[in-house]
Amino acid sequence: MAVRSDSAAYEQGILDHWAQQGWRFAVSADMTEALRKEVLALCHEDWQAWSQQRNGVVRQGAAVPVVPSRKYEERDAQP
Repeated sequence: MAVRSDSAAYEQGILDHWAQQGWRFAVSADMTEALRKEVLALCHEDWQAWSQQRNGVVRQGAAVPVVPSRKYEERDAQP
Protein backbone atom coordinates (compact mmCIF):
# COMPACT_ATOMS: atom_id res chain seq x y z
CA MET A 1 0.00 0.00 0.00
CA ALA A 2 1.19 3.53 -0.74
CA VAL A 3 -0.31 6.76 0.60
CA ARG A 4 0.27 10.37 -0.43
CA SER A 5 -1.36 13.09 1.65
CA ASP A 6 -1.29 16.77 2.42
CA SER A 7 -0.28 18.08 5.83
CA ALA A 8 -3.68 17.16 7.34
CA ALA A 9 -2.22 13.68 7.85
CA TYR A 10 0.98 15.01 9.42
CA GLU A 11 0.20 13.59 12.85
CA GLN A 12 2.51 11.20 14.61
CA GLY A 13 -0.21 8.63 15.34
CA ILE A 14 -1.16 8.41 11.66
CA LEU A 15 2.46 8.20 10.50
CA ASP A 16 3.22 5.51 13.09
CA HIS A 17 0.18 3.49 12.00
CA TRP A 18 1.21 3.58 8.34
CA ALA A 19 4.79 2.64 9.24
CA GLN A 20 3.60 -0.29 11.39
CA GLN A 21 1.52 -1.53 8.46
CA GLY A 22 4.63 -1.45 6.27
CA TRP A 23 3.06 1.10 3.91
CA ARG A 24 5.09 3.54 1.85
CA PHE A 25 3.93 7.12 2.37
CA ALA A 26 4.64 10.74 1.56
CA VAL A 27 3.09 13.59 3.52
CA SER A 28 3.63 17.30 3.08
CA ALA A 29 4.79 19.20 6.13
CA ASP A 30 5.04 22.73 7.45
CA MET A 31 8.24 24.48 6.38
CA THR A 32 10.29 24.38 9.58
CA GLU A 33 13.77 25.89 9.71
CA ALA A 34 15.34 22.39 9.68
CA LEU A 35 13.26 21.35 6.65
CA ARG A 36 14.04 24.60 4.82
CA LYS A 37 17.77 24.08 5.37
CA GLU A 38 17.64 20.57 3.90
CA VAL A 39 15.49 21.62 0.92
CA LEU A 40 17.90 24.42 0.06
CA ALA A 41 20.82 21.95 0.22
CA LEU A 42 19.28 19.67 -2.45
CA CYS A 43 20.95 19.48 -5.87
CA HIS A 44 19.05 20.03 -9.11
CA GLU A 45 19.38 16.29 -9.83
CA ASP A 46 17.57 15.42 -6.57
CA TRP A 47 14.27 16.76 -7.96
CA GLN A 48 12.02 14.47 -9.99
CA ALA A 49 9.23 15.68 -12.28
CA TRP A 50 5.83 14.30 -11.23
CA SER A 51 3.47 15.95 -13.71
CA GLN A 52 2.94 18.88 -16.00
CA GLN A 53 -0.34 20.77 -15.99
CA ARG A 54 -2.08 22.13 -19.07
CA ASN A 55 -0.97 25.65 -18.14
CA GLY A 56 2.67 24.53 -18.25
CA VAL A 57 3.25 24.27 -14.49
CA VAL A 58 5.61 21.37 -13.74
CA ARG A 59 5.21 19.69 -10.36
CA GLN A 60 8.37 18.20 -8.87
CA GLY A 61 9.28 16.37 -5.70
CA ALA A 62 12.38 15.26 -3.85
CA ALA A 63 13.13 13.03 -0.90
CA VAL A 64 14.34 15.25 1.94
CA PRO A 65 16.39 13.72 4.78
CA VAL A 66 14.51 15.27 7.70
CA VAL A 67 13.04 13.38 10.63
CA PRO A 68 10.70 15.52 12.74
CA SER A 69 11.42 15.59 16.43
CA ARG A 70 8.90 14.12 18.82
CA LYS A 71 8.09 15.35 22.27
CA TYR A 72 8.16 11.78 23.60
CA GLU A 73 10.45 9.38 21.81
CA GLU A 74 10.58 5.65 22.46
CA ARG A 75 13.99 4.02 22.68
CA ASP A 76 13.46 1.69 19.69
CA ALA A 77 11.40 4.06 17.51
CA GLN A 78 12.13 4.07 13.78
CA PRO A 79 12.43 7.31 11.81
